[in-house]
Amino acid sequence: MDTKTIQKKVLEACAIAAYHQRTDIPVVTTLLSDDAPQFKQIAYNHALCWIHDGRNYKKLRPIVPYHKEKLEAFLHNYWDFYGELCVFSRKPDSNVAEQLSAKFDQLFSTQTGYEQLDERISKTKEKKEHLLKILTLPEIPLHNNAAELAARAKVRKKRCEPSNNDR
Repeated sequence: MDTKTIQKKVLEACAIAAYHQRTDIPVVTTLLSDDAPQFKQIAYNHALCWIHDGRNYKKLRPIVPYHKEKLEAFLHNYWDFYGELCVFSRKPDSNVAEQLSAKFDQLFSTQTGYEQLDERISKTKEKKEHLLKILTLPEIPLHNNAAELAARAKVRKKRCEPSNNDR
């Protein structure tokens, strides 16, 4: 690592540590994000958005019919599992949490023979701790689309407003 990179990482770590020590403003203890690297380590609890993770599967564009079938079948199971997490969030239960954790391991150990899909499945499995944060913190949402859509609406509105140069 070069000196600039090391300096940047040290400064980021100091900024995060200083943020966590703040007493004059509320410090975010739980953050739900899309897994962008800049969100790591900001909050004590970091959850990942299932909708964002699911979008990675939509990027797969299989040509071979067998691969299309495998992707469709996997996505059906993926969203069924998501539905089970939604039910859990409304009625948390420690026994159900254990079952969902085991079911996650089973689902994301699937091998389809479609290499790109299998790689994507493996990447999702690596994020288990953050995707299943709801099992220990059932009050957090499974996705951040509402916040993201609100932010996009502000940006769109801002783009539509005339600037001082346009007036």
